[in-house]
Amino acid sequence: MSQDLPTEVLGEASPGSSDDLHTLAPGQPFGPYTIEQAIGRGGMGEVYRARQQTPVNRVVALKLLQQRLRGTLAETLFQVESQALARLRHPFIAQVYDAGSLEGQPYLAMEWVEGLPMSEWISRRRPNRRQRLALVAEVARGAHHAHANGILHRDLKPDNVMVVSEQGREQPKIIDFGVAVAWLAERHDEGTPPRSLVERVGTPTYMSPEQRGGRADLDPRSDVYSLGVMLLQMLLGDELEPWPTLDSQRCAALLRQGSWTQPEDPEGLQLQLRLRSLPDELRWLLARALAEDRQARYESALNLALDLERFLDQRPLEAAPESRLYPLRKFLQRNRLPAALAGLTILALVGGLAVALYGLRQAQTERANAIAAAEQARVEAARAERVSDFVRSILGAVDPDVARELDKTLLRKVLDEAAERARTELADDPAVLGSIEAVIGRTYRNLGEPARALPLLERARDQGELRSVVDMRILSMAYDDLGRTDEAMATLDGFRAQLVPEQGEQGIDVLQLDAERLEYL
Repeated sequence: MSQDLPTEVLGEASPGSSDDLHTLAPGQPFGPYTIEQAIGRGGMGEVYRARQQTPVNRVVALKLLQQRLRGTLAETLFQVESQALARLRHPFIAQVYDAGSLEGQPYLAMEWVEGLPMSEWISRRRPNRRQRLALVAEVARGAHHAHANGILHRDLKPDNVMVVSEQGREQPKIIDFGVAVAWLAERHDEGTPPRSLVERVGTPTYMSPEQRGGRADLDPRSDVYSLGVMLLQMLLGDELEPWPTLDSQRCAALLRQGSWTQPEDPEGLQLQLRLRSLPDELRWLLARALAEDRQARYESALNLALDLERFLDQRPLEAAPESRLYPLRKFLQRNRLPAALAGLTILALVGGLAVALYGLRQAQTERANAIAAAEQARVEAARAERVSDFVRSILGAVDPDVARELDKTLLRKVLDEAAERARTELADDPAVLGSIEAVIGRTYRNLGEPARALPLLERARDQGELRSVVDMRILSMAYDDLGRTDEAMATLDGFRAQLVPEQGEQGIDVLQLDAERLEYL
């Protein structure tokens, strides 16, 4: 789709305006430009797709001011806009090539953007959450560049962000700064447009509270709020509604609550469930960007971009509440191998002890119930003893103090040998074998070895040894790590179907599975 400039660029169309508009036909020259197609018309002017002949051969978006507005405040605003936008040089902002007047006709020549509006890109491409967050971070960096040059956009929304393909990657282009130059105009001694004219710029859904209230002292935090609304829509979209229409003020109010209280209306309840499905860190981030009081928002669009990038890199967020454990948790997420080495020993100890105690308890109960169950009790006790012996033999091969210094290659060798021994020594007891393979499979996955983890986890599942949401989540993540997203989804869906008859649609495990499922949309 080619660049689509909405009427906010041009002003609302007015009756009779076409009579005094300098209309150009396809093929007609205009200075160094040749008109190819009329794109849009409004009360302030007209936009064309045109081709520049000299000194560079390229396609441009040519914006002309309506003749009847010459000599008015609108022309002053147009000139200030041209001067302001010409200062911007950023890969995520549509560039202004040329501005001036030909035969008394003011014009502005801008980069022609071939791409899709952000909302349409989301609907068509269905990017994953990581791609969506990275895109908003880039938009925020582009907005920060404009702010650093004294320009507020005032109308950041999906239609004003195009997603284009450049040098093999998709990236955003902010377009249509329109007449959003009040902040800059206040710094000019001459040609300053009145606030009443520029304050009408904006789209209510994406306006900050201070912009909706008509405040004159807007600053970059107003654009930060608009970015927050777009981020909210990106994160809460689903397959049926990739770009949902949301009450941003209601969402912001729910995010500001210290604890979740059930809304009385169905729409509010559904909105709350969607917000609760997001990770805590993204809720913190959204609450900061959408704060009612701008003093509580991110100080700049760059700060928002940096927090998004921190989330993607698993680093602590600026928006996070104060906590001593939170930075430690993020450190462990970034350093999985050392944590897995320590966790392997603990996991084996706890797992072996739990299985042994469970088997012993079962044996005692069965013996007490009836003589006929004595044989079964003996089998359970023997099974627990075999598991305990097996786990002890594995732990005996690795000194816990030494394990911290082992590299991944040695740990993989230990696990490979453990898996082979389990298949050989426990082949006559599939249930015990499944339990052991589940432990080893989870450890492989935590070490970033999904290809080794998956066969073990699948066999454990087939033996009925994966029984919890956490177990199924690990199995689905192993599928996803290997690019088998459909099987990851099927794993969660199948387990959900088992839980619904027991817990209902609002059961805590069912809601947790629904939240996990959103990760693959």
